[in-house]
Amino acid sequence: MIQSQTATVRLRKTLSPYAGLFVIFSIVSLLMLITGINAKDQEILWSSLYSLPFCGVLTFLMMSSYRIFWNETGVTMGVDLRKNTIPFTEITSVQYVSGYNTSRTSPFRKFNRIVIRGHDKRKDYIEISLHHFHSEDIATLMDEISKRRPDIEIPW
Repeated sequence: MIQSQTATVRLRKTLSPYAGLFVIFSIVSLLMLITGINAKDQEILWSSLYSLPFCGVLTFLMMSSYRIFWNETGVTMGVDLRKNTIPFTEITSVQYVSGYNTSRTSPFRKFNRIVIRGHDKRKDYIEISLHHFHSEDIATLMDEISKRRPDIEIPW
């Protein structure tokens, strides 16, 4: 399942949040391919054949930027080039959050997350998306937090 408890343990990703990107990239490449064949244009034809692997690599890079892992000291969220670590001793609460995204980019996208908060509630928090990671790995992490911090209620 996941690595041993002595090393850093990383939550495994699910492909479902990124499946739409694969579908969109495939449709765009297919349309470019059809256009290249119909127009008898070699440039469009080759561009369509090269675009799908390029878009696959781009999707993989987007997938790998959001990581959650933990070790003996605490839980870490890595997004892009930033890392936020909350030691187990500084965890103040673990909450289940459900609702709709209020940002302008995707206001109708429903999200379900587990939020781990530290002492500074505005800066020290880690969001674990229930759509991006395997539920059994999230359950393992919640069990680890519960073992180390029995005073905190775990909503899992």
